[in-house]
Amino acid sequence: MKEVLLFSITLTGVMPSFGQKASEIIGMEHPAIAVVNNFLVAAISGDPEKIASYLTDDFMFYHGTSAAQYDLGIGKSRFVRLVYCHQQESGCLTIEPFPNLYPERVQYLEDYRNQEVWVQTWNVPRGVNRVTGAKLSAPSPRLYKISKGNKIKVIINYTLVHRKQLPDS
Repeated sequence: MKEVLLFSITLTGVMPSFGQKASEIIGMEHPAIAVVNNFLVAAISGDPEKIASYLTDDFMFYHGTSAAQYDLGIGKSRFVRLVYCHQQESGCLTIEPFPNLYPERVQYLEDYRNQEVWVQTWNVPRGVNRVTGAKLSAPSPRLYKISKGNKIKVIINYTLVHRKQLPDS
């Protein structure tokens, strides 16, 4: 009985510190989340200049589900063209949050030192392909790395999609 009582007293003293640490690392309200939401609005608009304005010059986009051992990613100019082309092909494109999920801010120690933060989102893009008429509706989990200048430095997409082949320029 003494062991149970001692364990419960110890656990009660430790539990608040767990909650306090977690709230310092993960959060649901942060300016970086607003940056991501504003970027998604720009992506839906299909305006290449507006899309590019949310990205750093050294921006990279990666497929988190790539089978390649070393995914080289897609740079800023190619990514902007990819989003623009995708928007031109899809009619009535909207992006909605996945039910009962919300964006979260995650900050790692190294990123904290660099004044960078990660934002995890779970969204569902919806639309119709203008050529084929096929409906688009697939969950799209993504990680966004936001720089200290409130611009997107990295996007990692975890949706299983085909890569659109665009010529490099």
